[in-house]
Order: sequence, then structure tokens, then C-alpha cells
Amino acid sequence: MSGKISPFLFQFAAAVCVFCALAACTPRSVGNPPPYELVDLTILTEDGGRVDWSPDGQTIAFDRLGNDDKWDLWLMDANGDNQECLTCNRPDLGDGDMGQPAFHPSGEWLAFQRESPDHRENWLPTHPGAGVYNDLMVMRLSDREVFMLNDVADGNSGENGATLHAVFSHAGNQILWTDGEPGCMTCPFRDWQIALADFVVEDGVPSLTNRQNFQPGQEGLWYETHGFGLDDSWIYFAASTEGQNFFAADIIRMSLDTAPEYIRLTETGGRGIDEKRAYDEHAKLSPYGDAMMWLNDESGIAEYWMMRPDGSGRFQVTDFNTEGHPHYDLVHGKNSVPSDNAWHPAPPEGTAVAVGFIQVDFDLLNNSAPLNYIVRLEFKRTGVTTNR
Repeated sequence: MSGKISPFLFQFAAAVCVFCALAACTPRSVGNPPPYELVDLTILTEDGGRVDWSPDGQTIAFDRLGNDDKWDLWLMDANGDNQECLTCNRPDLGDGDMGQPAFHPSGEWLAFQRESPDHRENWLPTHPGAGVYNDLMVMRLSDREVFMLNDVADGNSGENGATLHAVFSHAGNQILWTDGEPGCMTCPFRDWQIALADFVVEDGVPSLTNRQNFQPGQEGLWYETHGFGLDDSWIYFAASTEGQNFFAADIIRMSLDTAPEYIRLTETGGRGIDEKRAYDEHAKLSPYGDAMMWLNDESGIAEYWMMRPDGSGRFQVTDFNTEGHPHYDLVHGKNSVPSDNAWHPAPPEGTAVAVGFIQVDFDLLNNSAPLNYIVRLEFKRTGVTTNR
């Protein structure tokens, strides 16, 4: 999510941990960190948003805020060239917010959120990082035809629905997303659940079947789905499962065989006198399965961090908010909030490449940022054998 009020505004809590090689600084780490060293950091666009990478590594999907103050869905080459809007001037989709892209592993489909055209007007945030009144949609990229996968409550009957952060399984036969429950009169403040369904295409028409809903931990708290393990047997997400408030969410791992049992990977919910309190969000598992990048603010500022998939070896990767640091100089501003990110699915041997959405000079009260960068982070993987 990005730029959220109450379960949204602190989207700036998901750090993408990697080695701080650009500044020759010592990584701030705990335990044995993953073998990743950040060797290059560049800006692909200063006008971007939430991101995903195509299965062939050639294309990046992202959303962008337009002059009409609404978000649209875009594509660009992996180097930032040839930018194309997918949802601009599409009367069939309405004129609301559209974004939060997720590629199907076949490359044929692109899931996204679409603001319901006829929802009840009120103060609730509808941008892709908040998801209120957002339907779950999917586009067939070959002809740009769009299909609805899940139609949420639009508020006109007194119920407010929502959708956040859909992601396909690696096999492509399932889709995971965060769902604002029907009857959620107070969204975006409570009543979220994790939704999982089979993704089926018959006669060229996609649909969902065999839907399951999960609310691990204390019922009614906030969840944000992030992805599947490489074998699709487990999922991971950000959540307030231990009774902590939204601003102390953890990164959670849950096996689908034993759900709703779960493991807290970050354990920074501020529970008791000995547990740190921090915000964690936007976790993404590397294509090698040996590291997870996420947003974390336990140092007092939001940065990308990295850890192993069991939660060990955590270390800070970026320094966008440290004045005088090359990362700070790159984005030209204070109060930068790293958030959504995605990995190149098949990088060259010995490397790993990610893209991240960085909001610069983020204004918490107005829920906006004058600069919305998409940055490319290139890592060297050291002392490891490739095993995909």
C-alpha cells in the first residue's frame, strides 16, 4: 500500500534490506545476513508508483498519478523507456483510480485494482494504496481486454468493500489478495481478511473459484498480502496479529497446510517491555528464495531492509533519509518513504535486481508526495550457488 491513513498512511514501513555498499558503510545487521550487496542505485522515473516486473524481465508495470489526481496503470521497458498508459481514456473502466499491478507468471494477464465507478461518495481513500471501493480486475495484455474478478461492495447499500495487493502464485493457478470485508462500515480502520482463490480461464474468460478467507491472529485487524513462497506452499503478508495497533505491524509467514497458524518474522510489535516497536510492510521474496526485502522503521526512519525468509539476518539496505548519504543525494529530499517493490524474476548469474517505489518529501497529513520515484536497485550475490 502506499500513502495510507490509519491502515494506509504508514505504508512507509517496509524496508528493502541490502548491503550499503554505495556509501561504503557498515550494514546495520542482526545475525547472519543474506549474501546480497547493493552495488548500484538509479532512478527509472520521477513520476511512478506501485510496481511489478514481467516474468521475462523485459517490462515493468506501475501506476502513476495523473493531472486529474487519479492513478492509472502504465507499462515501461526495464530501463524506463517506452512508457505506455494501459487505462487512460478507457470509458469502459470509469474515470477513477486504477493501479497496484501484478503480473501472471505466463505474462498474459495483469491483475490490478479499479475504483468502482458508482461507489458512494465520502471521505474514504480510493487510491490503489488504500483500496477502498476498489474492485479486483485483470487485463489480458494481448488485446487490453479487462475482466472483473471480484466486485466489492460500493457503499450504496451501506457496506464498504476494499481490495489491496493482489499477487499470483508462481504456478499461476491461484491469486492472493487483501479483502475489506462486506459490512465494513468503518473501513479503512478494521475488518480486513486475506483472500485466496483459484484463478481459472475458460474459453478466454478468467474467473475465480474455491475462494478461502483467513484472519490469522486476533480477528478484525489489518492485513496486507505480499506473496507466495517459491513452492506456493506458504504465503507472507504484513499484519497486526498480536493485538498491536496498525503502526506496529509485523511481517508474517503462514503455511497454507496449517493456516491460520503463523510465524512472526519481524517480531517488532512492541509487545511487552523487551520487544521493539516498529512498522513493517511491503515484503518481497527474491527469485532465489533466500532473501526478503521489506520496509522497516525501527531505526526511527523508514528504509528498505533485508532478511532471510525465516526472519534472521536482518540488515538495513538504503539511506534515503540520511543527509549527506549518496542515497539521500539521489532522491533530492528529506522524509522519503520507500514502499512497494518487486524483483527481476531471472537476473544475470550472480546478481539480483529490484525496483522500488520511493515517495519523496511525503506529507503525512495530506497523504501525498511531490515526487514519486521508481528506483532500480542492483545487488551482487556473494558466496552463493544459484539455485532457482
